[in-house]
This record gives sequence, structure tokens and C-alpha cells, in this order.
Amino acid sequence: MVDIPSAIGLCKKLGFEDHEIFVDVLMCSLEKKLTNFPVQTKDYNSFQIFQRYYEFNQWNKGIDDIVESMIQFPNVNFRSLIPILET
Repeated sequence: MVDIPSAIGLCKKLGFEDHEIFVDVLMCSLEKKLTNFPVQTKDYNSFQIFQRYYEFNQWNKGIDDIVESMIQFPNVNFRSLIPILET
């Protein structure tokens, strides 16, 4: 999960105003499997389907956290969202 509100809160405790805060997010937990498209799922068993669902669900939760933070802190500067892919 991405805990952007805590980072912004720490900046505010240090005396920074919202417009002085810049947020860059590195998404280090992006699963390499999530980038493999297209995926042939016709031979997947129930557990493999669940794993694929879980990977997408975790990705969506991370993105939702970022979007919620952008809504909650409209004057904070959200600069970059960088997914880190393993090679």
C-alpha cells in the first residue's frame, strides 16, 4: 500500500504548506506478471485465476490510494508516478 497521507502529514509538521509539497511515487511492488499481455487463461486452474485476480486487485488498491490522496490534498504537487519493473 501507498501511505501518501503520512508523508504529507510529516511535511506539514515540519512547517511546509500544501503548495510547497511535491510527491513522487515509486511503485516498487508492481508484479512483473501484471505486465504480461495477453495472457492465455484457458488452461488456468482456479488457483491461477485467483492469483491473477489478486495481482490486479493489489495494483488497483495502490492506484486508488494515490487517487484518494490527490483528492484529499488538492494543493499538493503530485509530480510523478513511476512503476518499477523487474527485468
